[in-house]
Amino acid sequence: MKLDLKGVFFYAVLPALIAGGFAIAPKLYDIATEPKASLSYTSTAGPAVRLSSGVKQIVSTTVWNDGKRPLSDVKLIITPGTGTEIEASTFEQTTGLSFEKLENENRTAYGVSGLLPGEKFSVAAMLTAQGEVNLPEVSIRSEEVLGSITETQIKPESSNIDFAGALLASFSVFAMSIVLRRKIRGGGLPSIGGKQDVLFFIPARLKLPEIANEMRLADTNLTYLRMADILLAHGIESDGDIKTRTIKALKCMLLVEGIAESSIQIIKDNLKILEEEEFSQDEIKLLREKSISVSHQSKLRNNINDYITSSAEFLTSHRHA
Repeated sequence: MKLDLKGVFFYAVLPALIAGGFAIAPKLYDIATEPKASLSYTSTAGPAVRLSSGVKQIVSTTVWNDGKRPLSDVKLIITPGTGTEIEASTFEQTTGLSFEKLENENRTAYGVSGLLPGEKFSVAAMLTAQGEVNLPEVSIRSEEVLGSITETQIKPESSNIDFAGALLASFSVFAMSIVLRRKIRGGGLPSIGGKQDVLFFIPARLKLPEIANEMRLADTNLTYLRMADILLAHGIESDGDIKTRTIKALKCMLLVEGIAESSIQIIKDNLKILEEEEFSQDEIKLLREKSISVSHQSKLRNNINDYITSSAEFLTSHRHA
């Protein structure tokens, strides 16, 4: 008897394949449409500031759930590099997350019990070293997935206050020569404006000459981020009235409109390190509401003066410059 292969295929094999396809199709659909777990983070290293006690540098790491599934037992672990220590750290979140801080001699760790899709938190760490600061190793994980880094921004420039006096003198001569030249040619002094003038005005108004000297040394085009770290480094080294004035200088920076969100975050992180339990998010919000562009120098300086003179009255007033 001759076997009809064609009949076997059409009447036995093919129906079995079709039935099997229908059986596994729902499973394949479930796999294809299952919400994906994803955990991402980014780290930003601010400029290093050299003081008599060593080199200080801030590293800020932001973690967020960018997947479609809730994540559980999220951990952020910071392990300092060789010759570098973590002097202080702070945790920030905006959605009421519950966190736990775990520390030992070698590393700093934060744990979050759960992170919903779209939720995020940040951890800022102050690094200190006698020589060059080695950036830490940062690892993120949850029960469901390992964290993946999306971007790392490093700004390793350092400043040194040891030669501040000499630089201040030479900078002053250079600046005066430009002013006199413009005065002779134009019949008057040049107008003052811009970010650099405001950044220098703040420590000068608060009678913080050491910070003003370091600003001159740091760069002729000082960034808000570096200024925030210079103030943080001096705040950590100081106490009493000087520390209070340094904290107020950081807050005065928040009165400047147009600062990048990343720089505002660093300012807030630095304030948390210096103020600890006294840090107020409400005060930050009020300061930002009264911020003014550097193009309006007179009004901005008036706001800074008013805040320095009477912080409570300024924050509760309804006057916006």
